Amino acid sequence: MSHKSLKRFWRKKNAVIGATLVILVCFIAVFAPLLSPYHYAHGDLNDALLGIGEDSRYLLGTDHCGRDMLSRLLYGARISLLVGIVAQLANTVIGGVLGIVAGFFGRVWDDVIMFVTNATLSIPVLIFALALMALLGPGLHNLFIALGITNWCGTCRLARSKTLSIKEENYVEAAKAIGCSRIRILSKYILPNAIAPILVIGTLGIGDAILIAASLGFLGLGAQPPLPEWGTMLNAGRNYFYNAPWLSVLPGIAILITVLGFNLLGDGLRDLIDPNTKTLKK
Repeated sequence: MSHKSLKRFWRKKNAVIGATLVILVCFIAVFAPLLSPYHYAHGDLNDALLGIGEDSRYLLGTDHCGRDMLSRLLYGARISLLVGIVAQLANTVIGGVLGIVAGFFGRVWDDVIMFVTNATLSIPVLIFALALMALLGPGLHNLFIALGITNWCGTCRLARSKTLSIKEENYVEAAKAIGCSRIRILSKYILPNAIAPILVIGTLGIGDAILIAASLGFLGLGAQPPLPEWGTMLNAGRNYFYNAPWLSVLPGIAILITVLGFNLLGDGLRDLIDPNTKTLKK
């Protein structure tokens, strides 16, 4: 990564904001036990539905079980971030491997993989994940499985397209001419040049995974109480929206900030690694 590329990255305000938000959320997730005033499951029914600032012990109020909302939001960052990163990592590996195999080997490999990819793309990701969760049952571990195998198609198509482009480069043709094996060509020429755009789409996909996980949690199919997953918290707060709107607004804001951060960061990384991206000068 060149110094010039880094300077271009830091000149983009959106990328800097995205990186700052992602670092902040990651910091909160790692140090949630130290930052939280209480454990996420600690509650007192005598303190139920206290408003924001109503009691000095609970800065962001309490939920219907008397649990501190600030503590649950901080611990929720750990769960939502873990779900998003693990699920998207699985999607990136699956899609990247299949796309590179399809693009490099071609023929029957390409036909079969692209048929499966196009068939999977015909099913909306949320519907696919809902069907898997209905089959596997609600729970955090099943959520990892459902999200990890439902959103790899975009990565697969990108990896295939990039591999096909790299195969036409002169240095790859030269490697074939001097008798380099397919494994050597894959490891030395294809992977190093294809990995960057795959990582970018993977970063952008973390936000999507967090949104889908929150949607499943809102429908009662994600992490189960008392785990403070943000989508589950939204579902719990909808019954008290008129007299305790903070139960839904606060986790909604947390989801918004986290997804926005990953999207802005992904855009910045795309501009950083793509030499064809031009910055418009005023």
